[in-house]
Parts: sequence; structure tokens; C-alpha cells
Amino acid sequence: VNTNGVNGVTVLQQTTGNTAHIQIEIIADASNIGYNTIYLIGTDNGVPAQSTSTPVTFNVQPSPTVAATFTPPSPITPGTAVTFNNTSTGLFSNWNFGDGTTSTTRNPVHTYNTQGTYYVTLVTMNPNGCTDTLVLQIDVISCVLVNVVSAATACAGDTISFTYSGNASG
Repeated sequence: VNTNGVNGVTVLQQTTGNTAHIQIEIIADASNIGYNTIYLIGTDNGVPAQSTSTPVTFNVQPSPTVAATFTPPSPITPGTAVTFNNTSTGLFSNWNFGDGTTSTTRNPVHTYNTQGTYYVTLVTMNPNGCTDTLVLQIDVISCVLVNVVSAATACAGDTISFTYSGNASG
């Protein structure tokens, strides 16, 4: 095997004799982006000795890079619309919002109506099927509204106390 300077080429198994067998593993290395050619070389040790070379060409595609943000930041309250900003390099994007709904919109808006922790998954893909995945966590909490009545006047050194009784969550 003539690797022709291509990184990531390994001969896993090879036999000799009248019937030869060779098994090669090629790891798609980032330094090999684009079309690459290696050569399988066979030699017959008969008289006269003969040699043949067969090119094997393969194409290494760059992997997409997934990246995204969302607003408003977590935690949010139920009923809040969340805007996702997809800055991935892939051409195709698939969102799974962690609540049973999905979207293929590049920059979707999604509303969470139920309290809980949601893991939003974004998978981006290039035209050749190479993918990258990102998981974002969004916490949806229910808040208790508290009506606090403040003192109309307080002097320096006064202590102002507030008391709340009731349920608290989140």
C-alpha cells in the first residue's frame, strides 16, 4: 500500500500467494479534507516479475460545527416564548425541544407551558450526511407572585420587616 502521504491509512490484514487479500482502514482525518488517492500495489514474483498498481480514491468531507444560543436565558416561567439562534455551519438543522415537539426551522421560537427541565437537542448535517450534535438545558419554573405592602415612611436606622406565608415553588 502506497499511502501517497494520506494520514489515517492502516493495513489491518493482508495475505500473499496466488490469491491475495488486503484489508485497509482509512480514518477520515481533518488533514485529509477533499479528494485523496492511495495505491494498492501487487507484485507477481514469477519470471519475469510483474507489478500492478490500482488507485483507490476517497473524499473526506468537513464535519459541520453545531452552535446555538437561546433567549431569554434559563430559568423561564411557563408560557414564555424561547427564541433559538442557530449559528451552526451545517446546511440542515433538526431541533428536538425535549417536550415531544421538533422543528426543522433554522431559528425557531418555542413555548414551554409546563414546569420542568428540558434538554433541547440540535443536530446539524452537511449535504454528505456528516453530523454534529448540541444539547442545551432549559429550566421552566413556576413562580409565586407575592404582593408586598411597604411602609410609607422609614427613617434611617428603622427595621422594616416583611412576612409572607403561603406556597413557594421553583
